[in-house]
Amino acid sequence: MNRITDVKPLPEYRIWIRFDDGAEGEVDLSDLVGKGVFAAWEDPEHFKQVFVHPESRTVTWPGDIDLDPDVLYHEVTGAPLPGTVYRVPGERIKDVHFTENTLSIDLADGRTITVPLAWYPRLLRATPAQRENYRITGAGYGVHWPDVDEDLSVEGLLRGAPTLQVTVQA
Repeated sequence: MNRITDVKPLPEYRIWIRFDDGAEGEVDLSDLVGKGVFAAWEDPEHFKQVFVHPESRTVTWPGDIDLDPDVLYHEVTGAPLPGTVYRVPGERIKDVHFTENTLSIDLADGRTITVPLAWYPRLLRATPAQRENYRITGAGYGVHWPDVDEDLSVEGLLRGAPTLQVTVQA
């Protein structure tokens, strides 16, 4: 966990924070004002009472309002949040097309991923019309074929991950 060592309120519902590794910066919290527990911040004087909790080392306000230090660290440094997969904007799907034996995915950055259609048996067995009935999903990082219930991700395609085949023994 990232520990906060110092915090100062700034105008317009922003805070300046410093972390135990020396990282520091400003975070804009104005989008939280008036929502849920953050309704207390509608009083600017309440917002100014921010402090570092002495035990948890989190940014805290009276009334047990606190913010996750990992999220704040991400906001300040751009470091990945623990357990979060970050996607590269250029890896968004731009187009999907097939040949008789391959599936190709064109990415926004100009790359094309081409894989054997045999890796995806549902798509291999699908009709051309079923293959053409797809939706780009997951903010552009996935594709779904509703007629054959197949979902693929750019991440899986880049790893070269074919669909796992499960055989059930009777």
